[in-house]
Amino acid sequence: MLVEIDHFIECSTTGQRPRTDGLFGLKVVQVLEGVTKSSFSVRPAGADAGGTGRRGLMTATTAVPSGQSYMAHPLALVESDEIGEDTRIWAFAHVVKGARIGRGCNIGEHCYIEQGVRLGNNVTVKTGSTYGQA
Repeated sequence: MLVEIDHFIECSTTGQRPRTDGLFGLKVVQVLEGVTKSSFSVRPAGADAGGTGRRGLMTATTAVPSGQSYMAHPLALVESDEIGEDTRIWAFAHVVKGARIGRGCNIGEHCYIEQGVRLGNNVTVKTGSTYGQA
């Protein structure tokens, strides 16, 4: 960082063109936007990007055995195979094996859905909610 500051001061005082100008900054932003967009790509069921045991980045994943697809954020932990089509599961949500989520649901960030819980179709679980069996 000190080298960058020294270079900036030198360019400011001498009128020299900086090594990294606004155009370079624009290109960096374009690359970062491309990376972000690619993280929302669709992968086949069970695709494991990096050997983490997870299904991949922002994936349309196939729920077993129905063959229907849903979206899971890369920071969501989805252990259940019973997730309905068009359901969205956001960051830091945890859906435990044995939970059943209906079609078209929206599971917010930081939610916990325990084993044995059954959610119907088109249910929204608000951020931070915990659902367990009584």
